[in-house]
Amino acid sequence: MSLEEYAHLWTAPPGKYVLEKSIVEGEEFLLICCPDEGAVVLIDDDDVNNQVTQRMIAAGVPVING
Repeated sequence: MSLEEYAHLWTAPPGKYVLEKSIVEGEEFLLICCPDEGAVVLIDDDDVNNQVTQRMIAAGVPVING
């Protein structure tokens, strides 16, 4: 998938998505969550995932502690 196919993650109305900060085995990562649906978005490509989360942060998507 191209990066623009994930644009809804950073252009959605406020509160639709959040980034949950998690630490697993000492490694920190951001999990893309949709609290209203109780769902997470998994992106298999690490580079694309990093670009998406950076765009989400730049767009003001909240980062919460997990």
